[in-house]
This record gives sequence, structure tokens and C-alpha cells, in this order.
Amino acid sequence: ASSFIPATKSFGTAFSLNFNRQFICVSAPKYNCRLESILRLTGLLESRLVFDIERALDVAKTEIDYNIVEPRLESQREKSREFLKNALEGKAI
Repeated sequence: ASSFIPATKSFGTAFSLNFNRQFICVSAPKYNCRLESILRLTGLLESRLVFDIERALDVAKTEIDYNIVEPRLESQREKSREFLKNALEGKAI
């Protein structure tokens, strides 16, 4: 079995995504909105968010294909860079 990072907050999820690490997101109701958002953007919502230990163990056995995830992340990064550039130049956002 491969090693993985159990994340309960968006910080651990973002770290894992940015460094192409294997991870699972353990549901924490207070933070689900952020977790769901980042997982949805990367196409990982259905495969990485877990609500119980049995599912967590199953998910930990599957690997994330970063060849699919990375282009989605790069697209979001580009949107963020463009937003910041426009904001700093005083253009309409």
C-alpha cells in the first residue's frame, strides 16, 4: 500500500495537491465547504472525500492520477494570476 496524507482541512488538501501527494479528505462538517470546493475544481470530489474509516481505507488504496489533476490545477492557477494582475492594475474584476 502506498503512503497517503489524511487531510481534514483545506490546507492539507492544498498542500497535497500542490506537491502531488496521495491523500484522502476526512469529512469535517465545519470545513466541508472548502474541501468540497477544491476537490470539485480538481475532479476529485467523488474519489477523495470520505465519511467513515472503511471508505478511508479503500480510498487510501487508490492513487490519484496527477496527469489528469495537474492541468486542472494549472488552469485555476492561471485564473488566479489573471485576477491578481487585473486587481493590481486597477482593472475591473
